[in-house]
Amino acid sequence: MPKVSVYIPLYNREQSIGKAIEGLLQQSYKDFELIIIDDGSTDNSIEVVNKYNDKRIKVYQNSENKGVVYTRNRAFELASGEYLAINDSDDYSLPERLEKQVKFLDSNAQIGILGGKALRIDHLGEKRIWEYPNEPKNIKCRLFWGSSMINSTLMMRLKMMIENNLRYDENFPVAEDYDIFERAQNCFELRNLDEVLVKYYSHPANLTYTQNELMVNKAFEINMRQLTKLGVILNQIESEIWFKLFSYDFNFNKASLVILSSLGEKLIRANNQLMIYDENIFANQLSQRIYECLYHTKKYGSYKSFTKSTLMLHKSLSPIERMKFYISQFR
Repeated sequence: MPKVSVYIPLYNREQSIGKAIEGLLQQSYKDFELIIIDDGSTDNSIEVVNKYNDKRIKVYQNSENKGVVYTRNRAFELASGEYLAINDSDDYSLPERLEKQVKFLDSNAQIGILGGKALRIDHLGEKRIWEYPNEPKNIKCRLFWGSSMINSTLMMRLKMMIENNLRYDENFPVAEDYDIFERAQNCFELRNLDEVLVKYYSHPANLTYTQNELMVNKAFEINMRQLTKLGVILNQIESEIWFKLFSYDFNFNKASLVILSSLGEKLIRANNQLMIYDENIFANQLSQRIYECLYHTKKYGSYKSFTKSTLMLHKSLSPIERMKFYISQFR
């Protein structure tokens, strides 16, 4: 049996699937199988796949279009390796990706899911590094706000996933990665390597563009269940205000800003009691988020309300930040 099972979920990617396959066939690490699961493509994706004559490639086709969650879960059933890696059909793994991840997982048995950085390339060719925190405790706090790992960089310890009954949830047709990461961090440690592992190509056809509103709403569900773990129950007004903060909607009035600051203080107190998240990291991330909200809201008095709040204890403002924050209220 191969050490690693790599899988590509495929749907109508005739222009990019070839490059994704080539990136994997050129890996310095050779002990892997490549599982390609086609989800009812209507273009020539399968024809492109069939051009590659490599015994490590195994092609499966769903009877009809079943969706991303079904297709990703099918990979758990088909994989035979110790580790299960993901490579989405429009992304390219750099040559040493698998080798680096296998070496790290072999030496760190407590890690159940390992990711890394990506070089994000948009449809205009613009490039930027896409990254999340590296250490488990930082990832756990970042998961309070959204996904903290990049799908196409993932390598999972298959035994841990199976033992903890971790599968993608059909109730999350989008934000399915955020959902499974949030559940997984309750079972074992998650880690990101401080290295670029893949080239990630973003374009208007990506799921994150076409279903953005649904994604925000489903992600908010995950955030709300984390609030419940902290013992924090929001009323209708608080929930609406919290959703605006969560979704980066910075159109707040003065009354909302007061409620928001109070919510921030309440969350910090709740976590300090339950110790679910690292106290300092959680408080700093929360204060930073609310600071950004107040800065962009540009309401007179928001600077004063922030500096008087206990949130100020977790967000130190430089003289330049203080001046910019103050001036922004008069624009």
